[in-house]
Amino acid sequence: MTSGMIVSLEAPEGTDPNDYDFEFSLNNPDLGSYMGFQGHGLRAKGEGFVKGSDQAFKFSAPITGFKVEVEMIAEEHEDILKYNENAQKPL
Repeated sequence: MTSGMIVSLEAPEGTDPNDYDFEFSLNNPDLGSYMGFQGHGLRAKGEGFVKGSDQAFKFSAPITGFKVEVEMIAEEHEDILKYNENAQKPL
């Protein structure tokens, strides 16, 4: 299919990217009680490369919803220490 792809997110058409804000939630019940952020009206834009050839293609597609959720886990958790052996909880 592809041998590589570069994708970026764009703010909604007609919106200055410097003025676009994601919705941020710290378990806000009005936003669905999650911790993280979400965006609306975004677009994915990028370029891909056909596997086995030098042929490139460009694409653009709407994103109906984009949500990133985070979870608090102990700083001594194996997955945390794998990337940061000196991890500490914030004060």
